[in-house]
Amino acid sequence: MKKIIISIAAVLILITASFAQSQKFDIASYLPPKGWQQLDSNGKRGFFNAKNDGQSTRFCQILLYPSRKSSGTPQKDFDEEWNGKIVKVTGSKTKPGTQTKRSPEGWTVITGYANIPQQGTTYTCILTCYSGFGKEMSVLVNIAGEEYLPMVDQFFKSFVLDRNANIDNNQSTGITTPGDALSAYIFTAPIGWNVTRYPDGIVLGAPVSNTGEKCNITMWPMRSSSGNLQTDAASLFSSVFKDFDARAGSTPNSMIRGISPQGWEYFIIKNAIVLRGGDFQTMFGFAFVAKLGNQVAAISGISKDPLVSSCFGLQLTNVWPTFFYSLAFKNMQPASQQSALINHLAGVWMAVTATAGDRFVFASNGRFAGAAAAQRYVRLSSTELLRITDAYFGDGSYTINGNGMSLIHDSEQNKPERALFRIEQESTDGGGTWKEKLYLLRRSTVDGSEYEVTYDKQ
Repeated sequence: MKKIIISIAAVLILITASFAQSQKFDIASYLPPKGWQQLDSNGKRGFFNAKNDGQSTRFCQILLYPSRKSSGTPQKDFDEEWNGKIVKVTGSKTKPGTQTKRSPEGWTVITGYANIPQQGTTYTCILTCYSGFGKEMSVLVNIAGEEYLPMVDQFFKSFVLDRNANIDNNQSTGITTPGDALSAYIFTAPIGWNVTRYPDGIVLGAPVSNTGEKCNITMWPMRSSSGNLQTDAASLFSSVFKDFDARAGSTPNSMIRGISPQGWEYFIIKNAIVLRGGDFQTMFGFAFVAKLGNQVAAISGISKDPLVSSCFGLQLTNVWPTFFYSLAFKNMQPASQQSALINHLAGVWMAVTATAGDRFVFASNGRFAGAAAAQRYVRLSSTELLRITDAYFGDGSYTINGNGMSLIHDSEQNKPERALFRIEQESTDGGGTWKEKLYLLRRSTVDGSEYEVTYDKQ
């Protein structure tokens, strides 16, 4: 991938007077970059934008950190911030080039930069540290792509600090360094998707489809749990898709809850969205949170409507099941859910379409009964159409190991069928009613491809 090296001279901007309609964070006022995603995480605020044309990835992140009591020496303030926010996070030992200025408002502004190579690309870290009046506040810009320089310029032109504001010197922001917070994720990226590790997130990007769809899955730093997973999911959704308005799409909006075989609870919000401020195409976004002790893992994604999506599609490809089954977390001790899963699995499950039906009956003693039917039509003449129904029946036993299931048919005991499964509850009316669903990911005996069937509990 082509390396993009940014000159410090292009981004050394002194703070000036505030623009109208600015936002506030801590002691700072500013104009947020238009159309960028905003995320408040672990006490800091971030703005994010990324582009991928299939050949290179360009991105920019602007991270605002809470103010703190100054050490009394601007250079010491800068050194502490650089060590904590660059060296410890990226592992880079490169000494930054620096420049010191005095703002018209009396702040000592030290800006340092270094080019950081990671994962086959090089981006530039630019840390601006404001010291004065007993306070210190820093802003970090991670950038790869000169096209973002005008937007960074505009942001700093609008950036103003309140010298008279009080800060809580004993505040506990709960900041977790992004490197630590992101290293907890264990996953396998969908086939063909690229993985880009940013200092404050991991983005899985889909290859551009022939329909122009650009999907992604983003893993955010771990965050403190509110104690309510639905609240955590709603908070993640609103922060990631802050610049979007909710819509009613072709696929019903939904909420999903479940427990993984490893024992972590999860909650998903799926909603049709449209970018605010114009007549844009309706997209589909989701926010996934998993409870890990007193923290939650946070994952989001975006695609076209599932009816036409080639990433999270109902009719075409859906990469979520295999990604979900690969998902795990470091230092999370698995708690056996086998007995609970068997209890949830016990019962009658059916999947019905216009031309086919499938039915499973699972018993808690490890036995199952299956029945399937499919209809096909044969034209006999211009006025006659023959409808044929093919029916299949089978019994056998099953075993569960984690999220895997073995179906051993009595007629073919030496050919066990392997499947991946999950059981979830889904609501399409805002949580008023919930339906239990069984998802079975199996491999076709015809062409070897994987396919997933959704069953409703009867």
